[in-house]
Amino acid sequence: MSPVGAVDVHEQRDLDKAIGKLVLREMYEEDAWAELTIKVDQTQHYFMLRADTQPGIDPDVELHEAIAQMVGAHRRARSDLTTAIYRYEKNPDGEWTMAGRFSYTPDPSPGE
Repeated sequence: MSPVGAVDVHEQRDLDKAIGKLVLREMYEEDAWAELTIKVDQTQHYFMLRADTQPGIDPDVELHEAIAQMVGAHRRARSDLTTAIYRYEKNPDGEWTMAGRFSYTPDPSPGE
């Protein structure tokens, strides 16, 4: 079990893999990179997916659902997630790599 404020590492890994699979399904052969930006506030979330040859991608409902699952996991854990950015890059051999960056609401300073 994870502490309050943290999504279980195995659950996060599975969510990342599911999101990645769905993002890469949206890529064209000539795409060399893609970026998925997810913004989260108290009541909703929204996202933008783009690639080097596609400035804006309207993905299928499965990616919407996978993102909602990830956001839901963070809400249940009370992680205070505000932004998640997934960056995908195609290697010369055609394989893709992924890096994720997550931002959270900072804890208030003592005395605030």
